Amino acid sequence: MKIFTIAFFSTCLLMQACTQHTDKTKTTAEAADSTGRPADAAVIKGIYSGDFGGSPIYITINYANGRQAAGYNIHKSLRRNLKGEMAQKGDQWLLTLSEPGDNPYDGKFEITFNPADKTASGKWTPNDPAATTPKTFKLRHVGDIDQGADYVPGVAEYYINTDSNSELTLGRDGSVSMLLYTKINDSTYSDQAISVRGSWSMNKNDSTKVLINWIPTSSWPVKSTLFDYTPANPDKEIYGNELKSDSLFFRVIYAG
Repeated sequence: MKIFTIAFFSTCLLMQACTQHTDKTKTTAEAADSTGRPADAAVIKGIYSGDFGGSPIYITINYANGRQAAGYNIHKSLRRNLKGEMAQKGDQWLLTLSEPGDNPYDGKFEITFNPADKTASGKWTPNDPAATTPKTFKLRHVGDIDQGADYVPGVAEYYINTDSNSELTLGRDGSVSMLLYTKINDSTYSDQAISVRGSWSMNKNDSTKVLINWIPTSSWPVKSTLFDYTPANPDKEIYGNELKSDSLFFRVIYAG
């Protein structure tokens, strides 16, 4: 009987130790799981836009694993890659991202992302204080990089000119690319296309105006073009978005 009591007591102690170990392991795993899971970090991926010193900036975050983050920004036609570190700050994420540094206007971003409402705020500090001044800004989420159907805000599309076969693409990340065949005379277009890139922004006070800032080249010295934007409206027999300036006209053609 004494031997049985000792064995029973030993078994209880062993079971209790195993239970405590299991609970401790579970608690430790849950604690580790709640501080920067890759799945949590990934929620900040996307395309954001805001005012940056009086002109729009687009910031795209396409990589975030809870420790490192990367992407790019587009401001005044200039695209700059971004990479750096990220850390969890309560229910928010703090990102410190640097531009490459080979441009006199490069600098460092410190951005706090709020996944709950998909907004962000931060500051940018130039590498060279003599080149420009620091900036503060607020961002809002304008597109999901993994879902091509999310447009910003209906303007980002692939446009064409059917007469000249010219193409104009406005990306959700603020980028612009144009392949333009210029007119030689009233009925003939050049065989050689002009390829030009830039960035676009919508007038915050007038939703019918779209400004494209170009990266000038020897064959395209134009710095900017203001377009009249007309969204699709079948009731008015406008079956695709239209962009029109004094010399350029593009529309979205949907396959039917």
